[in-house]
Amino acid sequence: FFVFSHTKTIMFCGRRSKKRQLAGTNGVMFSGGGEPALARILGYSTSELPTKVGAKDWGIFYVADNYDIRARTGEPTVGYGVEYLQPSKLWNNPKLFSQGTLEDTPGHFSDINQGTLGNCWLMAAMSAVARYGVSTQLFCSPLQASEPRSTVCVKLYKQDGENGGFKSSFQQTVSTTIPCKNGRPTYCRSDDAGEYWPCVVEKAVASAFSSGGYPALEGGMTVVGMGMLVGGDSYWIQTKADLTGHELYDIWHRLMSKGITICCGWKEVAGGVEGRNGEPSARDGLVSGHAYTCFGLVNVDGHRLAQFRNPWGVGVRGCETGAGGGEWTGTWSDCDQSTWDKYPAVKAACQWNGKAADGMFWMSLHDVAVNLSRGYQVFIPHDEAMRGVDLTGRSGGSGGSGSGDSGGSGSGDSGGSGSGDSGGSGSG
Repeated sequence: FFVFSHTKTIMFCGRRSKKRQLAGTNGVMFSGGGEPALARILGYSTSELPTKVGAKDWGIFYVADNYDIRARTGEPTVGYGVEYLQPSKLWNNPKLFSQGTLEDTPGHFSDINQGTLGNCWLMAAMSAVARYGVSTQLFCSPLQASEPRSTVCVKLYKQDGENGGFKSSFQQTVSTTIPCKNGRPTYCRSDDAGEYWPCVVEKAVASAFSSGGYPALEGGMTVVGMGMLVGGDSYWIQTKADLTGHELYDIWHRLMSKGITICCGWKEVAGGVEGRNGEPSARDGLVSGHAYTCFGLVNVDGHRLAQFRNPWGVGVRGCETGAGGGEWTGTWSDCDQSTWDKYPAVKAACQWNGKAADGMFWMSLHDVAVNLSRGYQVFIPHDEAMRGVDLTGRSGGSGGSGSGDSGGSGSGDSGGSGSGDSGGSGSG
């Protein structure tokens, strides 16, 4: 067996993050004589793994940052002009959880919407965890949604496992006061008035992540956030330059069907509109250096589509060139009514009903492969029940952009070239 060969530094959501690259047969990586969890869970040999996940030679990395995550006391530091307010000062009927009309579970992923803090990585992580239906399990004990409380206890994980994994749980207690500006929550917020579970989970991470409080959450990796919240292992896959949309669909379908979350970012391009936290523009409405999570896959009549969520939780800003507000505006987007109408079977499978202010959108796997920035991240939860969740199917979404049912296998894709080896942005 082999040991670490070198480290690689890549920009993720504003933070430079080290990925340890592990050397082994055909570019697969080992550490301490152990088989990578990714190979074991997928049922591949370590020598097969790079080809099976679309990686270039020496293109699989463990996340190597060593975060000092531990229980801390006191209110986490906030930004300039931000004050803490009690939920009762913000809403007439505040609740920890409030299940919306179109939400299929309390603690729905649509509850997580990024505020003024550049912590897209954590917002994407929280919404990805909610996708498993385990949001209520983030808390240390069963909680009554309507019960008034001054403090809550959130269960988090330390980065003390093998190869940068998050293994040991601990309890972080925080008050239920919420960071506000002008009498409104300024950081994470729910789309349901009075619901504040996302605010206190964000607060717990801000407390435990660093003595720097909320400002220290600027920039990071989505899979690191997921590790803190539920425990697990994460990898960064640097994809080969000629990866096709057809190949990418098959790879992601196998990963997601085994409860593995996929996150990605997009290549930077010139001439677009910057993101609201200064992220550089990407193609057709997307932004680079920003966290996107894959929430579903569909294959209908050879049309392979992936559904993504932008943690801003807003709709497409505009359909003209260079607009979009973080959402895709190309083929199969919320702007592309004509393509949806042309293929009613695909439209039905995706439950697409037009534009919606939910941060959700669809792309063909061909366009995904063309626009990927260097590769994608994967997160493998340690919890077996979570790994039993098939993430390819319906996301139980709210709003009109729909949530796709996986359509199984099929043949024929719209070509597909290049996942791109240039650029340094990722999801985070």
